[in-house]
Amino acid sequence: MVMDTLVKIQDQISVNEIELIFTDQLADMVIDFDWNERDDYPILIEIYHLLNQWALQSVGIVRIDTSNVDDYHNHPIPEGCEALGSIDVWSEELGRLLSIHDCNCSTNHYFIGVACESAYNSGIPRNYINPRHLRVFPLIGPNNIPFLDDAYTWNVRPEIRNRSVSFENVLRNHRVIGTYRLERPSGSSHFELKFKGGRTWPLSSNIDPVSEEFLRELIPITGYPLEVIKYGLLFGELPETKSRI
Repeated sequence: MVMDTLVKIQDQISVNEIELIFTDQLADMVIDFDWNERDDYPILIEIYHLLNQWALQSVGIVRIDTSNVDDYHNHPIPEGCEALGSIDVWSEELGRLLSIHDCNCSTNHYFIGVACESAYNSGIPRNYINPRHLRVFPLIGPNNIPFLDDAYTWNVRPEIRNRSVSFENVLRNHRVIGTYRLERPSGSSHFELKFKGGRTWPLSSNIDPVSEEFLRELIPITGYPLEVIKYGLLFGELPETKSRI
């Protein structure tokens, strides 16, 4: 089941659904570990090759240096992992990572989760051994990922929030925010922007610039914040994103 879980994670990385975090120390452990002594266990060799690939690659992998973090607690360990190899190092590194995470995330929110073999295969995550009720990263599988916060934020200049969006801006750049067609009913000054999933948004040539009230209607349709919608319609591209850690 471990290898099945790792393959599923690799598939998610390949389609840019998730990114995998390696702290520098954990990556060095994978690279330096002497796996030749395990050649009588073929499944371990397969696991090693995949872990080693992750530790060395850059696409879909985020490397974090935790060495300067002093204010942290060792992260509780999932049930069933108490006596496994270098679990104490994992616990320390996860504690340092949690400290970095919490400097960049609201209380009771998370944009990082710990992949759980049970959650990936049965849909039900294990529990932590956590008698002190310390704050922990959530144990997650594919079904839990949508409930994490986004690990990236939009890099939009504050003044964009106060910029007006013209009728011509929308006509020229509407596809940036996810439309696939712009229709104008015969004899009418009203256009209709069509989005995937059957969602539509009306656009009138009589209202120029477009009112912020109307632009706000695009938030639930596109899933973008208002400042991102404005940026896209003004400049014909989405703004860059930046990592929260």
